[in-house]
Amino acid sequence: MHYTQLASGQRYQIEALLKLKTPKNKIADIIGVYPLTISRELKRNTGLRGYRPKQAQSKSDKSRQQATKALKLTMTVIHVVDDKLQQDWSQNKSQVG
Repeated sequence: MHYTQLASGQRYQIEALLKLKTPKNKIADIIGVYPLTISRELKRNTGLRGYRPKQAQSKSDKSRQQATKALKLTMTVIHVVDDKLQQDWSQNKSQVG
């Protein structure tokens, strides 16, 4: 298994299995995730009214939307950064002497 975020359908499966009093490790087996994923999901998204899959999905969507995107390090970007570093190095060298 590799890491993937829980899908909305998996969250509703978790809710249904919890209502059947299914152990967390069995829930993990059924939906194909690590048991720790289930524990974290329940810890983050269980309130006074129990586990709420719709709210959990909404929080996940909002978090994903606000996450910063990684910049792709292309050769063009590398050359620009290298040029800027070289210019700064040259300016600092001339100020030292």
